[in-house]
This record gives sequence, structure tokens and C-alpha cells, in this order.
Amino acid sequence: MYILSRLIQIVGLAITFLDVVLFFFQNMTMMFLLKIFILGVLTFYIGYFLQSLSGRPSGRGGNSS
Repeated sequence: MYILSRLIQIVGLAITFLDVVLFFFQNMTMMFLLKIFILGVLTFYIGYFLQSLSGRPSGRGGNSS
């Protein structure tokens, strides 16, 4: 489940990045771009939520005591 959640996060980041690229290089309506942006952010946070359910900590840091 951890790998699936990370893949979903990557898809969310890719959708959001695509939205930024479309904003600068294509002639699209702002409402369409807003919907794509919201979809990307929601996808990322769904993956983040699934990652928290998998029991593995997010981030790279170890236990700092």
C-alpha cells in the first residue's frame, strides 16, 4: 500500500505540474485550469492519506533524539 500511495502522490504532482505548464503555454480558460489544479492537489493528498494509513512515516528523517 505504501508504494501505491507514493505512486498516487507522484500522479498528483504530475497533474499539478501539467497545469502550470498549460497555464503558461496554452490558451485555456481559468476555470478549466482551476479544475485541473484542484484535481492534482486532491490526488496528491489522497496519496498522502493512504501513506499515513500504511504506517510508514513520511519524510526522509530518522528518529532524532
